[in-house]
Amino acid sequence: MELAKTVADMLTTPERPIDAAAIRFMTMQGDSMGPEIRPGDKIAVNLADCTPSPPGLFVLWDGLENIVCRLEFIHSDGKPIVNVSFANPAYSSRLVPLAECEITGRIVGRWVRTA
Repeated sequence: MELAKTVADMLTTPERPIDAAAIRFMTMQGDSMGPEIRPGDKIAVNLADCTPSPPGLFVLWDGLENIVCRLEFIHSDGKPIVNVSFANPAYSSRLVPLAECEITGRIVGRWVRTA
């Protein structure tokens, strides 16, 4: 078994190469993505990937704080729209114009607490 040289090597896929300088680590706070991602889990965020196509998990600035959510680009007749949704059913999904989304980056890795 070959050991990865860097975190970027571990997270890179042929479809999505990752620059190590663009990776930031965050600790999940809140329960918006529970039980998929729980408070205290560590996430790796690719700051260079802020395009919600293909859909995926992202960190989004909501005006008060960074939140973790699922983003999906919606093709529409008018302005581009993003569906913002959460794993936790207590949180409502919403449609937001892409121009109003402050996407911090795409989540490319997650480490869960085992204890």
